[in-house]
Amino acid sequence: MRTATAICGLYLMGLMLGCSQARASSILIVNKGRAAAYIVVADDASGQVKAGANDLSRYVKLSTGAELVVHPTSVASSGQRMARIVVETSQKRFPPTAIDGFSISFPNAQTVLISGDTDWGTEFGVYEFLERYVGIRWLMPGPGGEHIPKRGSLSVPMIDVRQEPAFFSRLMSGLKGREQALWARRNRMHSQIKFHHNLFNVFPPVKYKNTHPEFFPVINGKRFLPPDGTEQRWQPCFSPDGHFKIPHLWPGQNPPGDSRGIVYQ
Repeated sequence: MRTATAICGLYLMGLMLGCSQARASSILIVNKGRAAAYIVVADDASGQVKAGANDLSRYVKLSTGAELVVHPTSVASSGQRMARIVVETSQKRFPPTAIDGFSISFPNAQTVLISGDTDWGTEFGVYEFLERYVGIRWLMPGPGGEHIPKRGSLSVPMIDVRQEPAFFSRLMSGLKGREQALWARRNRMHSQIKFHHNLFNVFPPVKYKNTHPEFFPVINGKRFLPPDGTEQRWQPCFSPDGHFKIPHLWPGQNPPGDSRGIVYQ
């Protein structure tokens, strides 16, 4: 009885392994330094999507030495024997809140489809392709922060990939210049909410500095009353009595009784 059970178990494991291998068949993209695929992008695609397709071609060439030619849809031939990578934006495949979502799918044995709900999603799908299959890494801003492994051949397993961001807006403060902004994009950052340096609109000096000067900070021992319309280099004081008072700083701890604000030197 135990022998029969063991044989059945081995049979099922073999069957599952066979099914897994069937599902994991691959599409050849580069074969020993020669292109085995080309890239297709719609004639009317946005500049952002076309730039993503060109990035895909450029980084594959840097890694393998093979150039994947980018063809518009009107020129690309479905009769070619080469595989193709389609880069496109397709609406309404993700929830409305996941506007940067994308998928990498395989409509047939010769097509890789990189598709986002928006152009941002499509662009991020290209970066995922490069990271996942080519091994590209953008570790730091600038060319010195790129990791581009060298490979003679490239194939893509036909296993669907679907991603959508956990956060609606993603931002790292302090990045400056083109290289840093590009590094942020390639790491899927897309800021969609403006939220900082807005307290001067919540506590406008023109409204409160004469009637409630205690709402403003003490700097170098003196009450700072910001000029009207000035750029905010200050923070309001949250401790005075009134509807701006903070009940608790942390459980069981009341705010101090003075009216000091955060001091900016």
